[in-house]
Amino acid sequence: MDPKMATLEQAVADSERELGPDHPDTARSLDRLGLSLRAGGELAGARSAHERALAIRERALGPDHPDVATSLNHVGMLLRAGGEPAAARPLLERALAISERELGPDHPDTARSLSNLALLLQDQGELAAARRLFERALAIRERVLGPDHPQTAASRRALRRGSDRRAATSQTNLGALLHEQGDLRAARAHLERALAVREQVLGPDHPSTAASLSRLGALLRDLGDLEAARLPLERALAIYETALGPDDPGTARGLNDLGCLLRDLGDLPAGRPYLERALALDERVLGPDHPITATALNNLALLLQDAGDLAGARPLYERALAIRERALGPDHPDTATTLNNLGWLLREVGEPEAALAHLRRATIAYEKTLGADHPNTANGAVNVGTVLHDLGRLEAARDYLERALVARERVFGPQDVHTAAAHSSLGRLLRDLGETGPARDHLGRAVAILEELRGPDHPDAEAVRQSLESLA
Repeated sequence: MDPKMATLEQAVADSERELGPDHPDTARSLDRLGLSLRAGGELAGARSAHERALAIRERALGPDHPDVATSLNHVGMLLRAGGEPAAARPLLERALAISERELGPDHPDTARSLSNLALLLQDQGELAAARRLFERALAIRERVLGPDHPQTAASRRALRRGSDRRAATSQTNLGALLHEQGDLRAARAHLERALAVREQVLGPDHPSTAASLSRLGALLRDLGDLEAARLPLERALAIYETALGPDDPGTARGLNDLGCLLRDLGDLPAGRPYLERALALDERVLGPDHPITATALNNLALLLQDAGDLAGARPLYERALAIRERALGPDHPDTATTLNNLGWLLREVGEPEAALAHLRRATIAYEKTLGADHPNTANGAVNVGTVLHDLGRLEAARDYLERALVARERVFGPQDVHTAAAHSSLGRLLRDLGETGPARDHLGRAVAILEELRGPDHPDAEAVRQSLESLA
């Protein structure tokens, strides 16, 4: 047994023997044990310790004591990590209510409860509500725990170190939410600020710094700046493997992120072992039915699909979809993503009606949870429009593709590869509708964007150029 874990377990046993099993100090010892078990990936043991601490505190201190809120937060976040958001939510809501009532709306512990509940709401796709809570938490931490807190110089330095870490966490949470909501430019500012603080306060090799690097790399990837994303993602994985070890869930996340980037860059042979390692690690540590395991399944399926192994990709998508529908619900954005990916595969294997049903479900779910202007909603609209085009339903396809182009121009700007793809899809449809002039305009715009951003010899630019030349 790990010597540190043995010491913590002995502390619990000593407290139970000397003070009794229902003493608040026993609950504190259980808390310390639970936190250590969770850090080591032992979620079941951590949950047991924190649930025992919660029961002790409710009996000894009453249901509204701030320490009860602490235990509610611990248990709630473990339920979230274990893929049980419905069970976690009432605990986190109760923790926030206690903190606000007993400590006040501007207390740092209230900020922690706000952040925890916001993370859960984000998981459940309630992004607008999550954003409000993240913004409140960030405002509290910057105001209450900021560097101008009235203490002595030495205390001020110590406080600044702690408050900067918490402010960086709020910046990261808000940046991640803005990323998920599709506000990519605003997200970038928060994530870059969080990374700078963590590098300064925690150092360049701390796991929290790696988390900021991962977030920033994922954002750069979604912005289409793939080469810029590579360095932060490689740094993050190296930190995770060194600081946490090769079998930690953080390492699995780093493997997933880098494997997905290599896939985006077209280096499928290099990306595959990263994604296979990530899936094996998630299945072993988190279990085969965990939502994070579903993400690893989805990512490996995407790479297999790109490599032409459609038979290998399909069962992975189907497993991921079953997990996500069961754990997250049918309308969650992650469920919609797997519906979208499986739908596109069904198109490729010649099942267009089944593909259309999956893609429509995905687009409806995206619009319901993320809004009409979100990039994922626009992507779904492009995919639905493309399948309708395949099926010869050209006017119905036109509506989807025009909506997608407007949304992508608004989110990404007029000079972006995502916008170019929307121009290309709409241009090809207009060509088949016999509207040669507008078709030429859209295809020409797509070629110009791709040549500027990717170069005239890029395969995407060449493919659209051929479509444009066919109109001559």
